[in-house]
Amino acid sequence: MWKARHLSFTGRMALAKAVLGSLPSYFLLLFSAPKCVLNKLEKIRRNFIWGKTGSGHKIRWVRWAFLVQSKRKGGLGMGGGGIMDFNLAMLTKWCWRFKKDPNHLWARVVTAIHKTRRVEKLIPCNKSVPGVWKDIGKTDADLLKFGIKMDEKLVAKLGDGANIKFWKDSWLLDRPLKDAFSDIFSLAKFKDISVKANAVQVGDTLQWRWDWIRDPTSVSEWMQVGDLMRLLGQVAFNGSVDVWRWRSEVGVPFSTKQVRGDILNAVSGGGGFFWNYWAPSKCNFLAWRATRGFIASKEGLVHRGVPLPDTLCARCGLEVETPDHIFLNCLWAKSIWWNMLAWMRISFPTECNNLMDLFDAIKECPGSKVWKRIVHVVSLATVWRIWGARNSKTFEDTFIPISKTVDLIKEDAFFWISNRARLKAPSWENWKFFNVADLL
Repeated sequence: MWKARHLSFTGRMALAKAVLGSLPSYFLLLFSAPKCVLNKLEKIRRNFIWGKTGSGHKIRWVRWAFLVQSKRKGGLGMGGGGIMDFNLAMLTKWCWRFKKDPNHLWARVVTAIHKTRRVEKLIPCNKSVPGVWKDIGKTDADLLKFGIKMDEKLVAKLGDGANIKFWKDSWLLDRPLKDAFSDIFSLAKFKDISVKANAVQVGDTLQWRWDWIRDPTSVSEWMQVGDLMRLLGQVAFNGSVDVWRWRSEVGVPFSTKQVRGDILNAVSGGGGFFWNYWAPSKCNFLAWRATRGFIASKEGLVHRGVPLPDTLCARCGLEVETPDHIFLNCLWAKSIWWNMLAWMRISFPTECNNLMDLFDAIKECPGSKVWKRIVHVVSLATVWRIWGARNSKTFEDTFIPISKTVDLIKEDAFFWISNRARLKAPSWENWKFFNVADLL
């Protein structure tokens, strides 16, 4: 805990993600961790990030669900959804390995031990046999809780057809043939037959074996036979090894990042926040908290049980100090925004009630990608300096004039862009008048 006391919040976030989130990786590669263990690991990370005092825990302004959510979904990206999602993604990789290399020794041993008559399982798994493979065999049910069907996501590209099950695997359609043609699948005698074993090459013609428990009789059964034959007429073997991959837009066959991304997409979340790395991480994080209301305002402190003599704004003394009042609605803060937007030649939005609306209005202004990023850096610097001036007034009773704050914002943005952006360094003379044509 002594490390947490001497690190910034972003520093603690980096350590919790890179170290505490990676230490259990060796075990999570193969073993399905119990929920109590996962909760304990997440608790250790939470305590490290937020810290403790002699009297107990510090105030935790952000729910853990927001911290572990991806940045694209509005969170802070603390490990792509948490340790549980990482564990599930690593176990899913074993299913991909089994389908990719079914003739390896370990795969043949698993098949010999776990082979059952259940036709709906993507990989063999006998629940009566204890061990790690029993937990791996349950990953399809765990993924289904997120609306992810493994037999539709784990797809095969046809090579010689030796490692692809004709009925059970996704190879011809975006789902297994047993789901697309359920009526005739129930009539198939060999439900585990491979694509290669089910095909016969007669000269230049590829024919298919049909071994039925009974012949199709109903209209729907014969219609499904006709539809399937039309699809199979387009199939051609290329003689190479079958390739298994996780269905995604990424070009690699499989990665745990793809699986975790699908899990995160299945979880509802707020809109994303643009993390501008031309500005320091602490400024991005402050803006992220400010736009979502996770700020130690007087109203927020009282709401969390901290006794205060009053909740009025220390600068204007007119309204209750809320996060949006601190950064926008206070006359002092609004004057700063008006000066900065006028300096950047942007009209102040008329209908803007909170900081998120202001950021959205600035983002919608017409301009090039580089210009918008420069404007965003200035906006982050504005939030940073407004917060610093508010703290000076609240804790030191020092009032920083608006003109001085505006000058400090311009200086901060100038140094950040000069040292952090991969652009031609702007000249201070041009920057004073926001002449950024040379940077675009």
